[in-house]
Amino acid sequence: LPMKENSYVQVTGIASVRTGELGNKRASFILLRGPEDVRLLNPPAFWQRPGALRALGATGAVALIALGSAFVLRRQVRQRTAELVVANRQLRHEIVERTRAEERVAKALEAEREIVRLKSIFVSMVSHEFRTPLGNIQSSAELLADYSDRLPPDRREHLLRNIVDSTQDMAQIMEEVLLLSRVEAASYECHPER
Repeated sequence: LPMKENSYVQVTGIASVRTGELGNKRASFILLRGPEDVRLLNPPAFWQRPGALRALGATGAVALIALGSAFVLRRQVRQRTAELVVANRQLRHEIVERTRAEERVAKALEAEREIVRLKSIFVSMVSHEFRTPLGNIQSSAELLADYSDRLPPDRREHLLRNIVDSTQDMAQIMEEVLLLSRVEAASYECHPER
């Protein structure tokens, strides 16, 4: 039979083994009956060859490890993506809250500026309102102090009445200022009626 190198054959016959001096195997012989005892076989499939199972097992193990790693990585990526989505949502919420807080602070600051401006106007107006009665009181008191003995009684009475009226005007202005401060301090109750 013509055979190629590394061909697979099936041999049937009688095996004979010759042993050496100390019982070691030295040679093996197969005694054939005829050419029909040697049959040429098709080469086995690659997975049936020696070492193929080991290679397939190793390849399968590597593939399983790769699949397992891919599965684990995919799960970790999904989990991390979900965590990032939650963190992003929280950051957006914090940004919105900060923006609202900044707007509230800006409005409060503007209101405070307006209050300071109004108080300045108020102080200016009150000081002007006090100046007139104080001027009347001062001038009337100076005239009485300097010229009381030379002034006719009706003129003295007029100057004294001027002092009393101006004092009452100042008291009225002071009551209005106190009323405003009580209203501002919210200690003044309002009871509207028809």
